[in-house]
Amino acid sequence: MIATETVRLNLGSGRYPLDDWTNVDLHCDADILADFRNLAFDDVETIRMSHLLEHISWRETDDVLRQVRGWLRVGGVLQVEVPDMDAILKLGTVHPLWHKYVYGDQSHEGEYHRAGFTRLTLQAALVSAGFQHVEVKRFISDHPGREGMPVLQAVATR
Repeated sequence: MIATETVRLNLGSGRYPLDDWTNVDLHCDADILADFRNLAFDDVETIRMSHLLEHISWRETDDVLRQVRGWLRVGGVLQVEVPDMDAILKLGTVHPLWHKYVYGDQSHEGEYHRAGFTRLTLQAALVSAGFQHVEVKRFISDHPGREGMPVLQAVATR
């Protein structure tokens, strides 16, 4: 078990680490350079998974969500952001970035999409993993590299 004084984890931090968070990434410089699935934490206040869950096989979604739920303290918060596949598919292949939205930017092994989520499937996965007070909202991203991408943001508590 890794003991941590920092109670906020930014899993899959990529090129955008957050100050005052423990940033974890397998492919980019981070506080912890590792596959988070091989780590263990406890008593974590907040876990952020921004554009990480879609890079993990859809077959692993339930296990991953249960794993990170176990790291949270009671009342701890999970923040998840993923592409909104329902909205992306409605845009169709005439959208100039449809392939990036669906398949990832594929700039390295960690940038391939292996799962897709709709508002209902993301909410169901979080509830199935035991999270409470699950709220999912839709919006259009203005984040560098994802400008204009329809996304889902879920917030759930343990």
